[in-house]
Amino acid sequence: MNKHIITYQPHLTIKKFHQDNSLVRGLMGPLGSGKSTGCCYELMKRILEHPINPKTKQRESLSVVIRNTYKELKDTTLRSWLNLFPENYFGVFHWSDMIHKIRTKDVVADVLFRALDKPGDESKLLSLEATFIFVNEAREINYNIIQMLPRRLRFPSRSIYPEYFKGIIMDTNPPDVDHWWYKIFEETRPKGWQLFKQPSGISKLAENLANLPKGYYKEQMDGANPEWLRVYRDGQYGFVSDYKAVYPEYNDQLHCKKIKPINGVVLIVGMDFGRTPAAVFTQKMKNGQWLVFDELITWDTGALEFAKLLNDKINKDFNGLEVEYYGDPAGNQKSQTDSQTVYTSLAAGGIIAQPAISNSSLLRKEVLRNKLLSHKKQTDIKNEPAFLIDPKCKILRKGLIGGYNYRRMRVAGDERYYDKPEKNKYSHPVEALEYAMLGGREDVELTTMAQNERQRTENNWPSKLTFDPYWHLF
Repeated sequence: MNKHIITYQPHLTIKKFHQDNSLVRGLMGPLGSGKSTGCCYELMKRILEHPINPKTKQRESLSVVIRNTYKELKDTTLRSWLNLFPENYFGVFHWSDMIHKIRTKDVVADVLFRALDKPGDESKLLSLEATFIFVNEAREINYNIIQMLPRRLRFPSRSIYPEYFKGIIMDTNPPDVDHWWYKIFEETRPKGWQLFKQPSGISKLAENLANLPKGYYKEQMDGANPEWLRVYRDGQYGFVSDYKAVYPEYNDQLHCKKIKPINGVVLIVGMDFGRTPAAVFTQKMKNGQWLVFDELITWDTGALEFAKLLNDKINKDFNGLEVEYYGDPAGNQKSQTDSQTVYTSLAAGGIIAQPAISNSSLLRKEVLRNKLLSHKKQTDIKNEPAFLIDPKCKILRKGLIGGYNYRRMRVAGDERYYDKPEKNKYSHPVEALEYAMLGGREDVELTTMAQNERQRTENNWPSKLTFDPYWHLF
């Protein structure tokens, strides 16, 4: 083969990705961030570094590259691969069976390209034995296939290579929070599975900009809706279809962090009721920062049972803290069968709670949105956002990411959404959080900010300008 020198400078996230030796590695980021190229280089790097067979004096391996359809495999994945590793330097590609036979001085490696997009396609893997596997755009692949892949890493035989690296790499744009990718990498986190997240395309740490057209993440994405931008520009989990997130300001990479309750600070518990009551456990710091530590999610639960679960949770995880409980004002409505309200039932169970000051959906959303936006207003507290949430709050985080949303109206040629968010499993903890923030009188800060802004605006009006006192009526 002819001598071929490759100059490759990976950006920070992909560099860490290359240095890691986990069994399964996921690489997630925005469009154009260099994910697929990084995975191609990673695969070739492992092929060239594979140990030499002491008998044949060759580096023998078998790799599989997977995409969801044959068309996507041929038009994108394979095109990128052969552009990086052309046949005249690395070996002939056999189009009949979709195998790149890499042959260099001491490398004998086959790279198989396969399309697997249906649940039944796992049968194609039953007799396959591989050294390395690369899943391109993994969110498009069924999990029945993904879970079989680690069991396919059986080539070459241990009798030939007592010790050698084997592994699976996957890249993807972010899926939604109900996808297997989120559940595995963010919630289950099996041993040996590692996720690498690239920064937003418009952040100061954006990657691969030198290889993209000028203004790729700004001018060329103007006009896209916020949910699309959240996923494909910012590299965050989100719902891109018939929904609009209630809180597009939430950034899981920015706002999610392991935190612990602070002694001497009141624990504020927000609650939402109904037959699926939920509670969130928070503290408001003196500097205005909100910390959200945990959630309590229940299903088909009455108020007395909910009170018991709350007491158990407080005694186990927040013992010794002063506690205040706030909930949906609608909980003061009496039952149709007796004079009991949710609050009297909670009191019977030992939880003395009070209604939040308002049930205004607009007010509730503005107080939370104000905190989520604080990092954009240069008001971060000790270099941290004014809102932090612990990873334990799995359902609440999913709700903020986009599970709590407005459904799109079925109006031809128009992108319109209903005024009220969908009631679902995500709405309850999010609304409980809103009530907690009202219980902490976050509305006072919001009102003060509005008054200061109004005063500032009035002070900036020209002194000789006069107004028609009736202008606001027209």
